[in-house]
Amino acid sequence: MESEDRQAFAAAIQRYYGQERLLEDMAQRTVQYAQCVSWPTIAQAYVDLCQALCLRLEQLLHPSYLFEFHH
Repeated sequence: MESEDRQAFAAAIQRYYGQERLLEDMAQRTVQYAQCVSWPTIAQAYVDLCQALCLRLEQLLHPSYLFEFHH
């Protein structure tokens, strides 16, 4: 692997894990909300979490994201 390829690969991995940590954080916050707030707030937290997960899937399946790993 060329140096630039390695750097691009490392950057893609860092982005991936950064986003994974963000989703974990959102999931933990949702659990915290459940302990202290009303059901409408919990429902909104789940909607936000699901939207973030859907966006993440779209990013993973997007050709430009896959291109980074294969070229």
